[in-house]
Amino acid sequence: MITERIRFKKFFDVDDKFRDDMITTMTKRYSIDIIKFDDWLHKEHGYDEEIHGSMNDFIILRFGEKACSFIESLL
Repeated sequence: MITERIRFKKFFDVDDKFRDDMITTMTKRYSIDIIKFDDWLHKEHGYDEEIHGSMNDFIILRFGEKACSFIESLL
């Protein structure tokens, strides 16, 4: 789980504020609250579905394919 937190920080340059503590504890696997993450993309990076398409498309555009694959692995 520590590795995932470090990778998250590396890809998105933001602290661990999206971690879903309940799911992470239950599954013993790092998990994020995708709704909070989506809200952050909108507010901090100007993500707009009508302009950028899917969240995955935006993550690839803004952060790269590895970042998108990483997010998918957390879901």
